Amino acid sequence: MQHILHACSYQSLGVFRRSHFKSILIPSLQLLVEGHRCNMHTKQKSLYEDAIKTLNSLQSNAETLKKIRKDKERDKKVLSNIPDMLEFSRRAQITLDKIDKLRVIHVSGTKGKGSTCAFVESILRNHGLKTGLYTSPHLVSACERIRLNGIPIRKDLFANYFFDVYGKLEATKNNCEEEHAMPAYFRFLTILAFEVFVKEDVDVAIIECGIGGAYDCTNIVRFPVVCGVSSLGIDHVGILGDTEEKIAWHKAGIFKPGVPAVISPQKPGPLQVIIDRAKEIGAPLSIAPDIDTYDWGEMAMDLGLAGDMQLWNASLAMQLCNVWLNAREHDFRQLPTTLNGYTQSETIRQVKVFCRPSQVFPVTTEFAKGLKDCVWPGRSQTVKHGSITYYLDGAHTPESIEFCVRWFREAHKAQLPHLRGPVCRVLLFNSTGDRQPAILLAPLVACEFDVVVFCPSRVSLSLDPSSDQSNFTISKDAAMTRCYLHKNAFLKLIGQKQIYTSSSNYSYEHISSQGDQISSLHSTDNIYTDKRTFLRPALADNSPGFSSGDGDMSDHTLQTPMVVFPCIGHALQWIAQGRDPCIDSSTGPMPELPERLKSAQNIQLLITGSLHLVGGVMGLIEPNLGISDIKQ
Repeated sequence: MQHILHACSYQSLGVFRRSHFKSILIPSLQLLVEGHRCNMHTKQKSLYEDAIKTLNSLQSNAETLKKIRKDKERDKKVLSNIPDMLEFSRRAQITLDKIDKLRVIHVSGTKGKGSTCAFVESILRNHGLKTGLYTSPHLVSACERIRLNGIPIRKDLFANYFFDVYGKLEATKNNCEEEHAMPAYFRFLTILAFEVFVKEDVDVAIIECGIGGAYDCTNIVRFPVVCGVSSLGIDHVGILGDTEEKIAWHKAGIFKPGVPAVISPQKPGPLQVIIDRAKEIGAPLSIAPDIDTYDWGEMAMDLGLAGDMQLWNASLAMQLCNVWLNAREHDFRQLPTTLNGYTQSETIRQVKVFCRPSQVFPVTTEFAKGLKDCVWPGRSQTVKHGSITYYLDGAHTPESIEFCVRWFREAHKAQLPHLRGPVCRVLLFNSTGDRQPAILLAPLVACEFDVVVFCPSRVSLSLDPSSDQSNFTISKDAAMTRCYLHKNAFLKLIGQKQIYTSSSNYSYEHISSQGDQISSLHSTDNIYTDKRTFLRPALADNSPGFSSGDGDMSDHTLQTPMVVFPCIGHALQWIAQGRDPCIDSSTGPMPELPERLKSAQNIQLLITGSLHLVGGVMGLIEPNLGISDIKQ
């Protein structure tokens, strides 16, 4: 600034050359502008971190969740979800009338509902529409949950909307009971998403259910244009029930009278429940057909997402988009109640109609391009960093794990001809909630990994209150205990009970004689525990795992080390051993490396079992999530 004033004073005296004046003034102005930008960036970053810190304060702690999971408390919480959401929305001045103006596509399901929503968003964006997409959970940043035109909302925009909504709720909490003073984490983000979509005036709002459907926070939508249900499976049994039929009842709870509903093919039992729910509610129902039955003309069917399961997700998305586009010119709150040529009343009387496939249609360029351009990180995704190939799939149900194994097998085989030297196959696994470890791990045993690693879904040892990836809903001890349960389950699946303890100076957990429970758990200075178990897999010739065509996998006879780490960062550092510059290698002493890992010239690392685990890895190796690949 002094340079500028000095230059101006000379200029006013008429004794300063223009060129000399420019040589001082312009660089100085540039410095001022850059300084202002830097200051603004710092303020925006600080505001966003404050927003995340405040958002994280809405997470239910481990003790509160333990209480809620008790039957009576859980049922009470579930049944009050919709009334509570309506009251929170009212206090935040996001009225149902405002939400009614959104042209919503509402999607529930167990497997593939997020991918289906991603396909829907990409297809409609390719039709020139302004899209809003709400999904959960996020991988790296909370901004991922709320997307505009396929891109996570900007951090400054997120923070501005966040504090606007939070302020309204804070100002109206005085007369509320403590548990109803502020919405919990997911409830708040759902309210925030509706606020963003209303204020940003999106053409279409694609809303993914969180858990279930009937009592899900998102089910305050009264007039969706169309509803969808992706593939069903066993998940969240503590809330939704322990059979697919019970789960189907919840998932179909998003149906609305007269609003078309399209579902992916289901097993007979759950399908009948969905049919009965549709008849009860009065929702015309159809089933998405095989994607090969569409009229593709001269275009090739090319999906942006890998994996066989995406074929059904893509077909469901196409049907949802087709219904939505056909309803554009109508008042979607008064949609025609015909489906496949039948009126709603006729449809309700004819069960067979509810089981009929949706009508196929010629695939346009917009549909084909939308399917091809779709980007959905962390699902059947491959990321290569030097000699390490990361295979990332957030599969967390038995069926999705089986799809993951099939995808990994194909992807692994496709890469082998391009690799030179020894290859080490590593599994990094974790699962959360009430999921059964043995059921999830069973399909993975057949992959014959050279090294198996378990760790919680936390990035580092400490939890930063202002970090998007901090999870305060589970204690450190509980997270570690679950990791050892995973290891013991894997041990039993292999059928080998011999345990070898490394001579390294680390403390070890004590496993009960049954191998099912951990009688105690401790680790020196909370660093990590190294207890390595060596296994000799014995697989039948008709194993669903890798065939003899998979290199030396069928002749795999090396003992398999199993290691437990307390966080993702330590696990990746041990696996990578400096091979990936994105992974910090400055942590202290680590367990000794198995020879197979030490001598490997290439590492193929499968990360699965939890989207939170996948997100933690993505945050370290690919924090932009490939968002730059999204075509606007």
